[in-house]
Amino acid sequence: ANRYWVGANNDDANATSSWSTSSGGSSGASVPNASDTAIFDTGSNNCDSINFPTNLGALTITSGYSGTIRVRTSQTITGNVTVGGGDNSGLMLYAAGITLTINGNLTVDAGKDVTVLSSLTNAALTVVGDVSVSGILNLRSDSSGSGSNAGAVTMGSLTINSGGTYNATGGTTTLTAYSGNGSNSDESRCFHNNGTFTHNKGKVKTTDDHQQQIFCQVATTFYDLETANGAPDVDDSLYFRLNGDNYLTILNDFTVTGGNVRFYNADRGITVRGNTFIGASGRISEQELTGGTIIHDGLITNKGVFLTSSTTNNFNGGVRNLGTFTSDDTITIGGTGGILEGNLDDANVN
Repeated sequence: ANRYWVGANNDDANATSSWSTSSGGSSGASVPNASDTAIFDTGSNNCDSINFPTNLGALTITSGYSGTIRVRTSQTITGNVTVGGGDNSGLMLYAAGITLTINGNLTVDAGKDVTVLSSLTNAALTVVGDVSVSGILNLRSDSSGSGSNAGAVTMGSLTINSGGTYNATGGTTTLTAYSGNGSNSDESRCFHNNGTFTHNKGKVKTTDDHQQQIFCQVATTFYDLETANGAPDVDDSLYFRLNGDNYLTILNDFTVTGGNVRFYNADRGITVRGNTFIGASGRISEQELTGGTIIHDGLITNKGVFLTSSTTNNFNGGVRNLGTFTSDDTITIGGTGGILEGNLDDANVN
C-alpha cells in the first residue's frame, strides 16, 4: 500500500501521526513497512530533516517535494527508489559506516535532485538492480562535492544519461549486471556514460563471467579499472564500446584479473597512464582497433593473453611477459621501459 508523508519537520517517521493513506490527507495511517511504498510529494511538508523510516517496500520522492530524508541507520528497501525531488541533499546517508541496500532499482531524475552519501567515513550503497542518473548521484561526500567518502558501492548497472552526473566514491564501484543477448546489445551494458563521470580516484570493477559492456558515448576517464569476469575463453566477457570521436583514459591502473576484454569501434584511442596487469585467467584483445593510438605508460605485466591492435602501440613503461603475447602490428617501446622479462616473439618491436 501507499503511505504519504504528512509529518512536520523532525517528526518521528515511525509514528502513525506522520503518515496518511492519501497525498496531503489526514494522519493516522500505519507506518510503512516492507510491503508499502513511502511517498514524499506535493502534499508533504517540506522539512529540513526527516529520519528515514525502517523496513520500506519502496521509496518515491516526487518533484514537488523539496525536503531532506536522512538515513541514520543501515536500511534495506525491498523495491525501487525514485528520487525526483528534494533539495541538494534530497536523500542522504548520514552516519559513519552505515549501508543502504536497495533490492530494486535506483532512479535519480533530472533537475537539482541529488542523492548523497555524506562525508562521514565509509557509508556504503548496494543496489541489486540498476541505477539510472539524469540528475546528480553524489557518492563522494556532501552535496558540495567535497570530502572523501571511501565507502563501497555495488550496483547491477550504471547509466549516466545526458545531463546527468555520477560523482563516484573514492572506494570501489562494483558492477554486477550482465546479459546473454550479445556483446553489442544495449541489454548487456553494465556501464553507460552519456553524461559526466567523475572518478574521485576511486575504482570501477566489473564482476561476472557473462557478457558485460562498458559503453562510452562521451570521452570517459577512469582512475582504476578492474575486471574479474571469469575464464579468459568466455566470449566478450567485458566489451568496451566507444562512440564517435571519444576516447578512453585510465589515469591509474588497468587490472584484468579474469575474463576476455575486447574493444569495439575501430579508430578510437585508449590510454592507460598507470600499470596494466593481466592475470593468468585474463585476456586483453585489442585486435578490433584499427585506428587511433594505444598507449600504455606504465609497466605491462602479462600472465595471461595479450593480443595487441593493428594500429599504433606505444608501450612506455616496459613489458613483463609471462604468458602469451601476440601483435598484429609494430609496438614502440619507449621511455625507461623495455622487455624486462620473457619475450615478444610474435611482435614487431621498434
